[in-house]
Amino acid sequence: MHKISNMKTRILLSFLVCVLTFSTLGTVLFDQPVFAEPTISISPKSGVPGTKVTVTGFNFASYANNDLFVFFNNRQVTKIAGSAFASGYFQTAFEVPAHTEPGEAVISIWSVIGGQVAEEIFIVTGVMFSVSRNFGEVGAKLT
Repeated sequence: MHKISNMKTRILLSFLVCVLTFSTLGTVLFDQPVFAEPTISISPKSGVPGTKVTVTGFNFASYANNDLFVFFNNRQVTKIAGSAFASGYFQTAFEVPAHTEPGEAVISIWSVIGGQVAEEIFIVTGVMFSVSRNFGEVGAKLT
């Protein structure tokens, strides 16, 4: 009888240890806030070199107090101070660099602590120009 009582006690103690361990683990693992994935939107989504592009970031609260960097085709175009987006939201603007070739360009947000955080595609269109008149003699100067 004494042997059975000891076995029941061991099983009960093992069960209690498991319950306490898992409940503590659950508190440690699942009691942490979960942040949504950072995203950006750009406006406009296309333009010629020199176009002013506004970048708006959402869900960047987990990067508060860490500077972010905006890149255009792997070239830094601006920096956002960490204190500027403690709410998780930021907005900044830059101009599409001169001499950018037409086609797709990647606008990305980078963090020193997290590498590339978010990206969006911008379409660089051909250079637009206008002329002073749409008719004339062969060899006439256009301005």
